[in-house]
Amino acid sequence: MTFLYLLGRFFGEVVLDYRQRCVVLPALLCWFLGSNLAAQQKLDWVQVGPDVPKALEATWETPAKTVFEGRIKQLDGEQLVIALADGQVRTLDSRRVETVRPEWANDQVAAAQVLLREGKYQEGILAIDEARKAGVPRWQQRFLIAEMVWAAAASGNNRTAGILFVNMADSNAPAMLYADMPLVWASKQLPRALREQAEKWLSSVKDTERLLGASWMLFSDQGEKAKEVLTELQSSSNKTVAQLAAAQAWRTVPPPQTLDELRNWYEFRETLLPPLRLGLTEFIADRLASIGETDLAIGQLVRIANEHSYRYHRAAGALQSAQQLLKRAGRSEEAERLNPWIEKLKKPEA
Repeated sequence: MTFLYLLGRFFGEVVLDYRQRCVVLPALLCWFLGSNLAAQQKLDWVQVGPDVPKALEATWETPAKTVFEGRIKQLDGEQLVIALADGQVRTLDSRRVETVRPEWANDQVAAAQVLLREGKYQEGILAIDEARKAGVPRWQQRFLIAEMVWAAAASGNNRTAGILFVNMADSNAPAMLYADMPLVWASKQLPRALREQAEKWLSSVKDTERLLGASWMLFSDQGEKAKEVLTELQSSSNKTVAQLAAAQAWRTVPPPQTLDELRNWYEFRETLLPPLRLGLTEFIADRLASIGETDLAIGQLVRIANEHSYRYHRAAGALQSAQQLLKRAGRSEEAERLNPWIEKLKKPEA
């Protein structure tokens, strides 16, 4: 009786008679087994930011973030539904989701991701697509298509990247996956092979396609139409498209006005979901470099490597650009110090 009494006291229950023991002991057993199963179970890992209204207010303070571990039941453009290890089910606005580390539904995904880490993008895309078709839940399929999108863009195939992205967006993708949308941020050139597709996108009725088309055609002979489209898209019902359209429009700001606009750009960037800040930071870094603000540009490039290392080809590219700026400024020793970091990004660990 002493042992049962102590257990009862520990759990807020005093075990006094046989009837209570019949209820309490099985409950304790279930709790014990459930806790151990939860500890052994592989769970999805999700980090979310503050409530959406707060996230849309510019602030220099670091907002609170929350981590959940459990099994994701739904993750789309509206909601994250996750069953936690303790049995609770939480439903959140998916626009708060910043990072997801899925427990993939099959082992093929891990093998395919190794190919991407090794820079074997074409092989990796094919392997990811096969893994996607092998009994993967719909929310995981969106994340796998996003990996195919950035891999296609990394290999220089922006047409394929755009088509894949539009298909994913049409499936009600969460806002965080728009970070992989193959928009133009630092270049003004329209590849000849992409022109026909970009024109089709620009004339589409879909907001995601129009944004892609306007981004690629902004400095072409259809630049005025592209500007009009970007202005219209800032009123899109898709809030992520509206934000990205506003940021894309800044590419038309004349270089001499850069420093006047810089604070506005910084503040707007802080209102974006963290994954979506990557492209805007690339734009700011490129613009600062073009007007001779070397140190400010390097700061933005290093920020990319720090905050967006998960897109290692873009993070490594940012550090290589920083190296070039340092060498031009006669700071070769500083440039060399970036080599280990670049190599780590080129060969990321699993």
